[in-house]
This record gives sequence, C-alpha cells and structure tokens, in this order.
Amino acid sequence: MKSMIYFEFAKIFRRKVNVIVMLAGIVLMVVCAVNYVRQEPFYDKASGTYVNGREAFRLEEKANNEMTDYLTEEYLTGVVEGIQEKYIDMDMESDKAYEQVIQTKEDLISLICKNYADVGEEMDWNKLNEISTEDGIGFYERRLDKVEERLNMDFSYGNYSEAEKEFWMEKEKEVQTPFAWGDKTVMNKIWTMMEVGFYFLFVIAVCTAPVFASEYESGASALLLTTRYGKTKLIYAKILASVLFALVYTAVGLGIGVGILGLAVGFHGAELPVQLWDSIIPYDWSIGKTLWISFAIILLIGLMISLLTLLLSARVKSGLSTLVIMFALLVGPTFLPMSKTSGLWNHINYLFPVRVTMTKEAISTLNSYQFGPVILSYLGMAVLTYVVVSVISFFGIGNGFARHQVSK
Repeated sequence: MKSMIYFEFAKIFRRKVNVIVMLAGIVLMVVCAVNYVRQEPFYDKASGTYVNGREAFRLEEKANNEMTDYLTEEYLTGVVEGIQEKYIDMDMESDKAYEQVIQTKEDLISLICKNYADVGEEMDWNKLNEISTEDGIGFYERRLDKVEERLNMDFSYGNYSEAEKEFWMEKEKEVQTPFAWGDKTVMNKIWTMMEVGFYFLFVIAVCTAPVFASEYESGASALLLTTRYGKTKLIYAKILASVLFALVYTAVGLGIGVGILGLAVGFHGAELPVQLWDSIIPYDWSIGKTLWISFAIILLIGLMISLLTLLLSARVKSGLSTLVIMFALLVGPTFLPMSKTSGLWNHINYLFPVRVTMTKEAISTLNSYQFGPVILSYLGMAVLTYVVVSVISFFGIGNGFARHQVSK
C-alpha cells in the first residue's frame, strides 16, 4: 500500500503543468511576503518623512505600544476630546484633518469611527465631532447597542429569530473588555497572506483533476480495474496521495509566506483581541488564535476541494471538464450577488469557498443557521458543510471508479 501511495504521489509531481502551477503558488507567496515587508510605509512625524520596510514595522510597533495598554473608557474619551478640541473638519478628503489628527493614530481612530458608524453605513471620521463626551463616550455600551440594532433591523430577505438574537448577544457579552491595545501591523500582513492562500485551491484542483480522469483518457482504467487491487487499494492510494498532497502543499505554501514575514519583522500582536479589527466581532479570540483557525479552515477547504475534484474526476471521466467545473465553483460565486428577497439563497451563497476563506469578514458577519432549537454560527456551519461534502465525496469516489464499465 505504501508503495502505491508513493507511486501516485510521484505521478502528481511528474506532470509539467502541475509543477508549473505549484511553483507559481510558492513564488506568489514569496513575492507577496517580500513586498509586504519592503513596501510597508510609516510616517515619521519627527522628521516629516515616510519610512519603509523593516524600520517602518519597528516604528509602528513603538508608536502603537506607547499609546496605552488598554482601551479604557477614560482613554478613549480623552482621544475623542483631543480631536474635538482641534475643531477640524474631519472630511475623508481633508489633508489637514489627516495630517493633524489621523495620520499617527489611524488604526485607533478608525476603530472608534467604525464603532459609531450607523448600521450599514461606511465609516465617517466626522462622527468623532458628534460624539458626546460629557459622561464619557460609552464606547463599549455603543458596541452592544450597535449589535442589537443590527439584530432588530427589518430585512427584505428575512429577520433574525428571537433565538438567534439571544445567541449573538450572549456571544457579544462574553467578549472581554476593555480591549487590550498594541501594534497589529504584522498580524494584518499575515492575515493578507492567508487570503492569498486561496490560490492554492486552484493548484489542488489542477493537480488532482487528472488522477482518475487520465486513466480513462489513456485507456489504462480497463487494465487497472482487472488487477488484484484495482477496485480497492489502488483507489485508496490515489485518494490518500491526493489528500496528502493538498494538505502538505497548502501548509507549506502558507508556512513559507508567514515564515518570511515572521523572520523579517517578528510575530508581535498575536495576543491582541480580534475586536481591534472590528469592535462588534462576537468571538472572544486573540488575533493569533483567529489566524490559526483561519489556517485550519483553509486546510479543511483544501481537503474538501481535493476530494470533490477526485469525485468529479472519477465520475465525469474528463480532466478538462473536471477543471472547468471546479474553477466555476471557486471563481463563479464571486459574481453571485446576495439576494434581497431570499434568505435561503444568501445562506447558501455565504458557504462558497471564496467567501469562507475571507475569515476576517466571516467572523465580523452575524450570520447564523438555525435548525429547530439548534443554532450554528457562520464558521460552524461552514465547517460542518465542508466535512459533510468531504465524507460524501470520499465514498462516492470509490463507487465511481470501481463501477466504471469500459465500452466495447
């Protein structure tokens, strides 16, 4: 069995097309990682110039860590009062406002603005001039109020049930406050590297599409199915080799990108709360933990893609047709808009890989799936869906190839 797995694994690497797309994926990660380090900008107010590269990361870390350790109500109120005292029009296009108020504290000010933006509206820096500071700005109270407003809105495609409202509010209240504060610049770049990893799903599809289809196209299936292990061990060897390739290649590719960033600028900021990305995120997770969860989800999607591709390869019997179907599954949903009338369609649309791999947006979405008394979060439903699809595909692969009848 081991020799069969090794042989099938080697076949994947012998195809020139496979090698090209694999190398392209690794090169993409290396180029992105290097560019993220080299092109990172930081405005040095003391010299009035921009600094780039590793020095920019160092200065950003120093500047953010010197602000405060925790975003207490007192500290946040002081920040807003300091801005209001300047009496500057905070229009998004105002250079004066950006240079005097925002430039050196953009992450913090953006977090405050997002928290006070109305549900469904874009961030508006002018909101800072409208916040009452008489009894403190009530940042954390506003955070919960905003979530409650969202849950109680009337949507054309259907509203939240009372059970869903309670589910999300309980999660929101579990989040620890006040938020710890620090520099998350490196974590932002690592997050982007995770999203670039979506390309690896295409690599998996390209490399596994011919695994069964090539046997049909070459006529080898007629011989293989008559051998001793043609309908048993051979099938499992192909599946295990393909899954092993998908998981190892994806893990190595992501590891290379993240490793370059880490070696260049470190991994500081992993302990910070994920709410520094968006205050209403309902998970009491650190950014580091969230990145690990994102990594695990990408691996799960890679597993599902490999098994689903193998299923199509065994059933459709054409490598090209299999690729067309898989590319449509991966890219097509990008062009599928959310419905204004069908909540069911929206729930399905959210589960396509192109949306789930954007985990940063996924955890900010109060999207839930209710089955009677059981409520699953967006990520919980995505994991369940991909596990089910993987299991169904696994059992369908063997039946599809073993029952193949060669036309006379």
